[in-house]
Amino acid sequence: MPDFAHIHPTDLLHSLLLVLAALVILGLGKWVDGLLHPGIDSQSELVDKDNLAYALRQLGLWVALVIVLGSALDGPSSGLEFDLLDLGLWGGLGIVLLQLSLWINNKLILHTFDNRKEVIEDQNAGTGVVEAGSAIAGALVIFGAVSGQGGGVHTALAFWLVGQVVLVLAARVYTATLDYDLHAEIEHKDNAAAGIAYAGMLVATGNLVRIGTQGDYDGASIALADFLVYTLAALLLVPLLRWLADRILLPGRKISEEIAHQEKPNPGAGLIEAFAYIGCTVLIGWAV
Repeated sequence: MPDFAHIHPTDLLHSLLLVLAALVILGLGKWVDGLLHPGIDSQSELVDKDNLAYALRQLGLWVALVIVLGSALDGPSSGLEFDLLDLGLWGGLGIVLLQLSLWINNKLILHTFDNRKEVIEDQNAGTGVVEAGSAIAGALVIFGAVSGQGGGVHTALAFWLVGQVVLVLAARVYTATLDYDLHAEIEHKDNAAAGIAYAGMLVATGNLVRIGTQGDYDGASIALADFLVYTLAALLLVPLLRWLADRILLPGRKISEEIAHQEKPNPGAGLIEAFAYIGCTVLIGWAV
């Protein structure tokens, strides 16, 4: 536990100023997202229409922005002026990369969806939670790419790009291992359970990419070797964890039956599958 009695007032002021600056950048990130999605009245969707799908999407975006800002704040201090400069540089870059991640994921991971229609017009909670998972996964990739010492903008961009490739590959592996049509379940049947499980897989993959890329940059060969290990783990864990979730977390039942092969899909089963993915990657992160 921190000994607050021995914290110098200047250190508290330093931290407070960084938090305030981060909140300003957070507001900027929210403004940029609104600018890129014109015609959507956020207050009306959240309050007047009680649009759960949009609320889930926005919650994922806000969590993602906090993670991105965390990547800019992470690491040792270099003095207030340099810390604020780093926060502005990496926070701004993170906002740009997050929007690019969302665009890539929408085109290559959610490629059969009209996300705006599903979230705004149909209020499809399954699509909303997948968009939230996509945003958080993209933010975790960014966190790993920009954190640590020794690299630069070029290494951050390189790791972000290959991280996005891994997210797309993992999504394709996941859909290929299912015994149901994921996109049909989410888009046509408004299946929130399927969306929750899919979002959990995306977040878990993003977390593995973060683990593989986070830390100080010690050279391209070492960084690439670490990254390839975690990439392979991400692709292999997708089918393995679905099997383990059936055997350990829901013994005697098949999660896919609960999610997609009964009249009323079971969101609880989707949460269990999502937990299996995310929980395992958290344990991996602690273990290494």
